[in-house]
Amino acid sequence: MIYSQKGIVVRLIYLFFSLILWALSFGGRLFKTHRLVLCYHDMTEKNAIIFRRQMDLIAKRVVSLDNTQLNTSKPAVVLTFDDAFENIIENVIPTIEALNLPISIYVVTDDLGQKPNWLRGSRHSDAKKSLMTEAQISTLSKHPLISFGIHTHTHPQLTQLDPNEVVQELAESKKILEAISAQRITALAYPHGDFNAEIANIAHSHGLFQLLTLEEKMLPRNQSQGQMGRFLMEADVWALEFRLTVDGAYAWLYYFRQMIRSLKASMGQ
Repeated sequence: MIYSQKGIVVRLIYLFFSLILWALSFGGRLFKTHRLVLCYHDMTEKNAIIFRRQMDLIAKRVVSLDNTQLNTSKPAVVLTFDDAFENIIENVIPTIEALNLPISIYVVTDDLGQKPNWLRGSRHSDAKKSLMTEAQISTLSKHPLISFGIHTHTHPQLTQLDPNEVVQELAESKKILEAISAQRITALAYPHGDFNAEIANIAHSHGLFQLLTLEEKMLPRNQSQGQMGRFLMEADVWALEFRLTVDGAYAWLYYFRQMIRSLKASMGQ
């Protein structure tokens, strides 16, 4: 969920129910045995200031995706960035270095050093922003706080492809990123959060074991592989929305959406 895209009425309704859950969970303390994965995309110079404030708030709770332990009274937080926008270098890395925060970046390998082809012709705010170059990714792959995964080769809706096309998207992206980074790549972030069981099986068969969705679902501390839910995040959300999100108060959305899907299925929709 991207808060600002829901409209003010829906946004306030979500906020209301999240405040109730936050209170019932004693400010998120009942979720302390879980991790919560945030999914950012690009980071403008303007938003970098707000991002630093967000990170100051949660710095003691941030872990890598592979780290399953952290002594904290609230959920541990994992930071991920989809698409590998170039502005992350100037507007995110200084903050993570100052606060010693690990991050994971998921790369669209067909668009390195270019503007995102999957947004070509759209009015999306990211359409004119460049992605990292091969050289930049190669350099960052040596950074102790940064890990990489694939975001496919061309950023398609995977469920709209046939199985052979899915194999090509994953295999090509993995091959390219491993060559650039000189690392074994085992993580995939589904473009658009779009996946099904067949796609997950194909990913596993190609050595991809961390499969990141966009479902608002928290992770048990002991989970380091398999399907992993994430919470879409922007640097310019309301401060209260950010605080409630990292405390697990928006986790009810996953179960709410599952209920709606079940109701629609039972009604034949």
